[in-house]
Amino acid sequence: MEEYRRNGQEGKSVFVGVDLHRFKWHVTVRTEDQVPVKHFWEEGIPETLCQS
Repeated sequence: MEEYRRNGQEGKSVFVGVDLHRFKWHVTVRTEDQVPVKHFWEEGIPETLCQS
């Protein structure tokens, strides 16, 4: 995750939240300081999430 390194967050814990809906999933990645690293919507298919 290049955004993580660029924001000076390297070495901090990372938390991932996945909000599951029937057809789409909202994924959010944040550091321990609640700094957003990445967020995106993904098709609700497990195989596509593993490729992101």
